[in-house]
Amino acid sequence: MKSTYRLPGKRPMVTALATANAILAASTALPGYAQEKGFALEEVVVTARKREESIQEVPVSISAFSAESLESLGLKNIKDFEGVVPGLNMGGGGNGAKGDSNPFIRGVGQRETKVTIDGAVGTYIDGFYIGRASGALLDIADIESIQVLRGPQGTLFGKNTTGGAIVFRSARPGPDFGGKASATIGNYGQRNASATVNVPIVEGLYTRITAGSVKNDGYTENQIDGTRWTDDDRLTAIGQVRWEATDDLLVDLLLSSTKTRQQSRAQRCHFLGDELSAATGFTNKGILEGFYDDSAAVPAEDECRAAGDLDPDEFESELTNNDYLSKGVYEVDTYMYGATVTWSLGEVGIFESLEMKSLSGFRRTEQKADEDLDASGIGILGRKAPVANQTDQISQEFQFVGSAMDGRLNMTVGAFGFYEETDGDFQQSYGAVVPDSVNAPNTVQIVNSALSERETKNDSWAVFGQVDFDL
Repeated sequence: MKSTYRLPGKRPMVTALATANAILAASTALPGYAQEKGFALEEVVVTARKREESIQEVPVSISAFSAESLESLGLKNIKDFEGVVPGLNMGGGGNGAKGDSNPFIRGVGQRETKVTIDGAVGTYIDGFYIGRASGALLDIADIESIQVLRGPQGTLFGKNTTGGAIVFRSARPGPDFGGKASATIGNYGQRNASATVNVPIVEGLYTRITAGSVKNDGYTENQIDGTRWTDDDRLTAIGQVRWEATDDLLVDLLLSSTKTRQQSRAQRCHFLGDELSAATGFTNKGILEGFYDDSAAVPAEDECRAAGDLDPDEFESELTNNDYLSKGVYEVDTYMYGATVTWSLGEVGIFESLEMKSLSGFRRTEQKADEDLDASGIGILGRKAPVANQTDQISQEFQFVGSAMDGRLNMTVGAFGFYEETDGDFQQSYGAVVPDSVNAPNTVQIVNSALSERETKNDSWAVFGQVDFDL
């Protein structure tokens, strides 16, 4: 007996969590009693090389999750994969004070998430590359499968995926009317909900709509004003259309949107003056620290150490709801549109089967983040954005996947183009906020840096290919 489930395909799935190592370890001969009972190793089919293959045949270190295994493991967001996928680190679920996606695989990644720097681990949704880290810490809503590929994937997934790739595949519309819904209530004000409905229009034309919400009140408290940070407040909406134009032509349309309205992530202050002095021999204070200490009753070093000694769920930040610098926020809106056309060409030349695929995508990301960078109740280092910056990306990819010589020769070739533009990327730093200055009681002294705006344009293109021959 052979039991099969497909991660990216059309067949029903069974609960499974598999990695290449686990599959290989389980592929030894089954005991006699197991054979008598009809037990057999399940075949896991993945698309790590952009074609359907058994995970046992793919020379890639990969962890693959079906929808059922994601649910049974309680994985709700990409950050939950930390500790489940070997070698994957999500930076604790964000970057610094922001909720940007920040994956590292086998120690390879990119800590900075500016628009001028690409990550070393690529994230893909239904084949579309997600260029920006903002809004890419994705909730798992109506996902058919997730595959985490470890190690460089430059041949088929792009020049920047030197650490690996995280590949999402949405559940596709089908011919049966139906739906599902779920809700979760927990501590810290957790209240999650999601709903999906699948509606066939006519024979060969199907739609699917999904909506989800993730919320909690946060588990860290700002001792300055009593507000809670490190919360979740995200909305997700996904709409899909599948058109089976002919037996050989399939069109999939994807529309998705996310909305994030969260407080920043809390941080702890750690004073590095002694370490820096020991390493460099430089003992003078920095300009802002000296300016602050000249006017403040309590030195910056003491303020930092006091903030760092608070309980684990407590912190201090001058960014408060009623403060002159505004509260710390992380706000992101994303809009994504994708069209995938798959054409099965059948037998062509030496190929027993040849498939052509076109992927046309657009994604917009709008982000605003105000950050307290000194992690204390005083404002020596910080950054705020007066307005949200906006990044638009457009991509087009063509793939040709073929098989010949009774399946011994397999080929994947294609071309990829990408253009990205960011406007309104304002940044403004602030420093030396001195409450109740000893020089002028009950006043506040602020040093603001000049407001700066960056305009960034990125474009890239590639032809790619990979041919495998089974000796």
